[in-house]
Amino acid sequence: MLWNYHQVPAIPKLAKQKVLDLVVLSIHSNATRSRPPTFRNQQFNRLLLFIDNLFTVLKYPAIMKSILFSALTATLMMPKSSPVQNDNGKYYELISSADVSSFHRDYSGSLSFFKTAFLEFPKCVKDRERVRALRASVFAEDISFAKDQVGILLSRATSVDADTYYELKKISEDSSESSLENITGWKDLIHVYNDSVIQSGPKYMTALSDKLDALFDDDQTVRLRIDSLLKTSGKASHQTEIDSLASLAMNRDALQSVFVAEIIDSLGWLPIGVINAKANATLFLAIQHADEKPHLQERMLPILKAAAEEGKTRSQYYAMLADRVQFRKSGQQKYGSQVFYDKDHNPMPKTLEDTNHLNRLRASMGMVPMEAYLQAIRQN
Repeated sequence: MLWNYHQVPAIPKLAKQKVLDLVVLSIHSNATRSRPPTFRNQQFNRLLLFIDNLFTVLKYPAIMKSILFSALTATLMMPKSSPVQNDNGKYYELISSADVSSFHRDYSGSLSFFKTAFLEFPKCVKDRERVRALRASVFAEDISFAKDQVGILLSRATSVDADTYYELKKISEDSSESSLENITGWKDLIHVYNDSVIQSGPKYMTALSDKLDALFDDDQTVRLRIDSLLKTSGKASHQTEIDSLASLAMNRDALQSVFVAEIIDSLGWLPIGVINAKANATLFLAIQHADEKPHLQERMLPILKAAAEEGKTRSQYYAMLADRVQFRKSGQQKYGSQVFYDKDHNPMPKTLEDTNHLNRLRASMGMVPMEAYLQAIRQN
């Protein structure tokens, strides 16, 4: 800067303080959204008028006044919205478009969206999105880009990130992705993640994983049977069995939620690698299904959010619990995870908070587009 305000001794101390007070007031007024624009402009104009009079009285060169005016204007008239938040919104708009294109098997279009997102918003990129971009690049036959993504993922695979683990697991189990085997570094990447999951957990956690695995199987067996009966055309004839299974599920939910809450309170949200992926999912399911204990779900919500942000568990687990808690309180949900069945047995999302940006919000949690989610429910 050409002129340092505090180094000009000819300006009286009281005048210096007056300028600083007005600067602070103007910045605060400009940044306060509750103030109307006219109020903010009044404060800014008062500041400029005072400085103009001060420089006239002290006979300082006009260039100094011009420099200060320019600096203040640039500072005070900056946009009040958060650049990081805006970048995230734009980034996930592109990612959701990429995911929708992949769902419709337009892999070239999907890859184009991924490339644009990665290029324009490099600080927003997560490894889970790199895996999905890798899949799109293989189908689009852009092997060079696929190799680049494998190299980046391999260089960053120092610990198990839950979202990335599930994306890699999904792509490695898909027989249609066999061409990945020929990409340099792919096998090494899978080995690194598998070895981390198998070897990083202390041996004494094996028994706990086994116990949680059993709880998972019990939970899903009952619920899948209920879903199967509800989808049948003659469900009225199965009502007695449905009621019995629902009662069994409720009793199990109560017991499992107590057991899991004690684990989380004692040991924190155990990550994949300390316990296996199924056991990690059980921690979530036990809390998600504890509808008879809403205070427990609300207490666990910030704990789950922190665990997801640290890569200890899936981001979509947080989104699903957040939807459950929010829907109970307000009758709306943010991510569309809560569904009901219409008269034709088709799954439909319950009331949404924001229908226009639903897929963007889902993408920010690593969730598939809404149409893919509903299709998966129908197929399962």
